[in-house]
Amino acid sequence: MLIGVENHKLSLRTIDQASEEHSMSKAVSRPELESRFGAVSFGAFLIIVAVTWMYHPRLPSEILAYFRSFETFGHPVAPPPILFKPAIFFAYVLGIWLLVLAAIRAVAHVRGASSDATGGVFFVFCGYLLGLYAQGRIATGTIIPVLIILVGILITVSSLVKAALQR
Repeated sequence: MLIGVENHKLSLRTIDQASEEHSMSKAVSRPELESRFGAVSFGAFLIIVAVTWMYHPRLPSEILAYFRSFETFGHPVAPPPILFKPAIFFAYVLGIWLLVLAAIRAVAHVRGASSDATGGVFFVFCGYLLGLYAQGRIATGTIIPVLIILVGILITVSSLVKAALQR
């Protein structure tokens, strides 16, 4: 009788091991998962570009006209107001997507969450800053220094978070 019980336990262990090996073979490796997140992120970027273009169908010709104005004036000039609304939309949507992607990466324990969060904060802030500029609430000469300060803060905070998480 004891031999029958041992054989039954052995066969259950074998079934459990086979089940575990099967589920592990279906599991995605960490580098492959990171690669898939990169593809998802690029796909989302393309969707955001396309949606921005759909909402503002004249955008490509307006961008070309803006760059052609450099030839006329011989130097870069302030962008026309028609470019601000699409730029603000694009910056906000891309920033929000990167923040969502950072949360998904963090939950899935996939590398790149802090980089995505940093990019998300940067693009949301750029959208906000462009909105202030379009409303005339911030001077042209203030935009670049504020962006440099933001990039410095984001690099510092991101580096500190990465260092703390590696401990």
